[in-house]
Amino acid sequence: MAKMPEWVKVWAPVAVILGAMWTMNTRSEDRLTARLDRLTERIERVEMALSENGKAIARLEVRVGRVEDDVTWLRNNYRGDR
Repeated sequence: MAKMPEWVKVWAPVAVILGAMWTMNTRSEDRLTARLDRLTERIERVEMALSENGKAIARLEVRVGRVEDDVTWLRNNYRGDR
């Protein structure tokens, strides 16, 4: 068996460790990217829900205004002697 050069003995463990660190960093980055994508989707869904809720509230406000107008009309125009 051939003798391994000294630089290989010294640098091989360093290269292995750096490779492992690079792999872990890449996997962490992939996980963070996936998590950010999921959060972005959730935020978009919440924004859509808020928009729809705002529209529903506006419709309810219009209806409440109509009911208030009807009640006011009834109070002003109803006579108990009929």
